Amino acid sequence: MLLLIPLKTTAQIDLKTSLSKWVDTSHPHYNSSQLTSEIKRLHALRADVTRSICTDSSYSYTYNNHALKDLMEYHACLLECTNRGFPTCGRDAKVNGTLDANLQFSWRNAFDQHEENTLSDATKSHFNYEIACVLWNIASMMMYRAASVHTW
Repeated sequence: MLLLIPLKTTAQIDLKTSLSKWVDTSHPHYNSSQLTSEIKRLHALRADVTRSICTDSSYSYTYNNHALKDLMEYHACLLECTNRGFPTCGRDAKVNGTLDANLQFSWRNAFDQHEENTLSDATKSHFNYEIACVLWNIASMMMYRAASVHTW
C-alpha cells in the first residue's frame, strides 16, 4: 500500500488585482494592460485549483474533475511568471513592491489538522513559495493516482 501525503489547502485570493497592481507599480518592462489575459488566466487557474483542493473529498473530487491537469497548467504559468521577472524571493518583498500590492500566498500546513479556516503563518510574497506548494499538491495527486491503480 502506498502512503499518501495530504493536500495543502489555501484560501481564495484576489490574484488579479494584486498582480495588476504589482505589475503597474514594480515591473520594469510591463504594465498590466499588456498582460490582461495572462493575469486573468492565472487568477482563474488559481481559483479553480483552490476550489477543487478545498472540498471535503478532495482527492476523489480533484481526481475526477481534472484538477491535476489544472495544477500542472498553473505550475507552468507560475514558472513563466518567474521567467518574466515576477518576484521569486521574499527576502526583498518590501523593496520589490509585493507587500504594497498585497501579493501574498498563504497555504495551510498539510499535516496540521487544526481548524480549517486557519492559514499557515508561512505567508510568502513571492512565486517560489506558490510553486513549491503547487508542486506538493501535484505530488500528492500523483501518489493518489498511483494508489488508485489496482494492477499490482
